[in-house]
Amino acid sequence: MNIDKGLYFNDLRTIQAHLPENYSRTFGQMIVHYYLHLIKSPHVNRVAAGGVKHQIAKVLRGIQSNKELNKNHVTKGLLVWVAENNHLPQALPVTRLLSEKNYSITYISTKKQLLQNPLLNSYNKVLLNLPERKTATPQQAKAFETALKEAIAKCSLEAITEADIPTIVKAFREDVAYTQKLEEYLQKLIAKINPKAALIGYDIPTEGRTFTDVLNGKKIPTFMIQHGAMAKVDGIFGTHITKNIFVYGEVSKQVLRDSGCKSDIKITGAPYLDSLVQKLHAAGSRQKGKLKVLVAFSGAGHLTSTEHHKKSIAALVQVAEKNAETTEFYFKLHPKDNRSYYNTALEGKNLKNVFFALPNSQSNDIFDWALFADIMLTGASTVAIEAMLCRKPVISLDLTGDYKELSFIKEEAVKYITTTSELETVIEEAAANNFSAFDSTSNKAAQYAKKFYGATDGQAAQRCAQLIEPYLN
Repeated sequence: MNIDKGLYFNDLRTIQAHLPENYSRTFGQMIVHYYLHLIKSPHVNRVAAGGVKHQIAKVLRGIQSNKELNKNHVTKGLLVWVAENNHLPQALPVTRLLSEKNYSITYISTKKQLLQNPLLNSYNKVLLNLPERKTATPQQAKAFETALKEAIAKCSLEAITEADIPTIVKAFREDVAYTQKLEEYLQKLIAKINPKAALIGYDIPTEGRTFTDVLNGKKIPTFMIQHGAMAKVDGIFGTHITKNIFVYGEVSKQVLRDSGCKSDIKITGAPYLDSLVQKLHAAGSRQKGKLKVLVAFSGAGHLTSTEHHKKSIAALVQVAEKNAETTEFYFKLHPKDNRSYYNTALEGKNLKNVFFALPNSQSNDIFDWALFADIMLTGASTVAIEAMLCRKPVISLDLTGDYKELSFIKEEAVKYITTTSELETVIEEAAANNFSAFDSTSNKAAQYAKKFYGATDGQAAQRCAQLIEPYLN
């Protein structure tokens, strides 16, 4: 039986509410670690390292953290937490407008490479030096296990059972000391910077979540801008703890509400689209020559299992092999995707119609890729809706039925394909300039994109800045 993974987040929040106060807060900060352990993610590997190298790294981290806390940071402005590259295109247009009004802006991140982005050169920047990881003692784990059993006995849960208690205790042992040390460090740093407000990249992973939790505890206003798809009611969206969330359009607002999100939600549009308005409305017609298919999966993760991801890639390679003379496939990899999946599927094929870059271009801009292609093919990624803005036909390939509850599928804004043979047929027809498979989706796609993104008038960042500014005065 396949369990909706979002139910784990619902259950974890329920358990948190029934835990004693001395466990509840840290449990909430660690929620993504518990989730990853529960779904048996292959990406989780938190066992503490040993040996001389580990001891040296431990000492260096301590020195770096103390140096960071002793720096003279600019205070009483907007603090911006960015954890991933895709947080910057949303934050930068907003902070540019605020800095033009002479508000102090400080970017903070755990990633040095991200802070070295030239677009951040004019801002104050703080690189976080994360604490070491070490396991909790057996006594601490046993005490937590007792409290956990009592909490679960009081709860009505949908996915988690008593059989999951050892898994949750394992996650506790591996990460609780790190999370507690992280909170202590962030408490000191935020007290030193003393911001008037904070813009959060994402508040679900432990670092961003603990950061947000500390800010909320200090009554410092917190804001977050949507940076991905919200197209399905999901327990993960009900987990947000940022006090104010800016979303693209009505679809995302409703998904958040239906998922149990308690934040104050405002529709602003998408700041990253502001500079792309003219490009978005450049109508894309079928190009001469071979059919060009843009393939942009979101990679294995919350909604997509590794097995599903591999199966989708294998199907695409099979179709590419059968249409080698008529069709070119351009694979744009998501940051959390891995090229090795594709290399394995392509091994021994020697296909000349599969590419991982645009011809004569180094662009990584999804809109350059979408406007270049004739068809967009994805699974459940936001790129589907970005392609709709470029008026490109969109295929959602779902070989396991995991995506059928997505709103853009339920509203028939994409061509929903569930078998490799159906995909082969649609691609062969399109290569012969027959796009009739998309006739029923074209108008619905335009309507859905407008409802999802709200106004694409170049003023989204302005709306976000105006909502934040009163807290900075």
